[in-house]
Amino acid sequence: MIKSLMLFATGRNTICLTRGLLEYSDDEIKSNFFAHEFGHLHHKDTDLILLITVGNFIINIMFVLIRILTFCIRIHTCYVCWRIP
Repeated sequence: MIKSLMLFATGRNTICLTRGLLEYSDDEIKSNFFAHEFGHLHHKDTDLILLITVGNFIINIMFVLIRILTFCIRIHTCYVCWRIP
């Protein structure tokens, strides 16, 4: 059975890896994986991804709120215009 060799950097100082990588026998390949991920941490790539993700979340919430407000205003306007006294 082939186990996956996965490793990724997250947060400010965390590297996650799979059991398959821990059990892999070639130390040179393991060190290359770790060097690559430490490079992400050193260059603060994970901070940039966090900033982009939070920014996208805030913008999406704003658009949802605008859609809800315009829908409510449209419903209220139509109700007022077509109401029979």
